[in-house]
Amino acid sequence: MGDKLLTSIQVLTLEVFLKRPISFLEKSEYYRKMFETPYYAVIFSSRKKTESTSYDQVAERMEELSAKYQGFLGVQSVRGSDGFGITVSYWRSLEDIKSWKMNLEHQEAQQNGKANWYAGYQVRVCKVERQYSFGDIL
Repeated sequence: MGDKLLTSIQVLTLEVFLKRPISFLEKSEYYRKMFETPYYAVIFSSRKKTESTSYDQVAERMEELSAKYQGFLGVQSVRGSDGFGITVSYWRSLEDIKSWKMNLEHQEAQQNGKANWYAGYQVRVCKVERQYSFGDIL
């Protein structure tokens, strides 16, 4: 198994993106093709001020929009009941990340985040040079 198989979240992301279930062969082939190291991870840690329907809609829209960008590999996101959350998006190159950062709709969402949704946030951009896994994490 190891790093040759997709995690359940990656499979779900791919199935949603393709709008159909994928086979075991596709899962392993997609992983080798899309997550071959090195690649980059953008880690967005944040604390929300309050619950907001508009936030949820914009977050969903950003996931849809980023998936259309060249070099986008996938995204994983979690948020606790205390408002603290982490979203990790995966990209093929730093240039792909820069292109996404320049998207006007994304920039508008960032401005809304600062003004309305977040008490604070932190962004880290990391190069993934090695990966491995054990078992099912979900």
